[in-house]
Amino acid sequence: MDLPEISAIKALRYGAKAFDLAHSAYNSHRDQCLFEFFRVIDTRLDTIDETGLDNFYSYLESPAGKQRIGRYIDCALNTYSRRARTAIALLLADSPSYSFSETEKATFIKAMTGMEDSMLDFFLAVCKLPQDESKYAYPQAKISASEKKALGLDGWEDEEIFININELIRLRLLAPNPSTVGVIQSGGKSWTLWFGVTNISLKMVKLLRESEYMIDVYSSLER
Repeated sequence: MDLPEISAIKALRYGAKAFDLAHSAYNSHRDQCLFEFFRVIDTRLDTIDETGLDNFYSYLESPAGKQRIGRYIDCALNTYSRRARTAIALLLADSPSYSFSETEKATFIKAMTGMEDSMLDFFLAVCKLPQDESKYAYPQAKISASEKKALGLDGWEDEEIFININELIRLRLLAPNPSTVGVIQSGGKSWTLWFGVTNISLKMVKLLRESEYMIDVYSSLER
């Protein structure tokens, strides 16, 4: 196949045009993300007393605080989910609705980098599944092929469920199955998959639910 002839002048002109458009779109997206991020922090700080505000600002001016806010902003700019971005801002502002250790905060931030809403939808759905808390170090949940519809998971293909569960375990949002059996298959479409839902998982669910609530509030004001 013959390729179209492109002059050097055209290549330079159209290359510059594409760059300008892409650069403008990127900057617009970044500015919107930053606006959403800091709006959440401002809203949260409005509920803190003067002593709490002084402590918060003093911390952000410290070397550790500067490093932390830089990491949180980087994560917020590299996630595709507004829910995740809002949750990151809440975590930075230390919302009193939950209590995270520094290790748990680091885990959440790492997990939210590049996060998409489809994965968050799945995470929130599986954390609502019935859990067995009587036998293991942490609660065990399961998904069976025969129960997908009843559990509200029929919107996902079997392969998606396996992949998403493994990815959430890798991100440490879910825990590995606390028993010795991970998956039972008997051929065809008959299978059962077990995994762990820890207290840390449920704290992250609560944070994301608060994030959803704040987004609803902002959306109602924007109408």
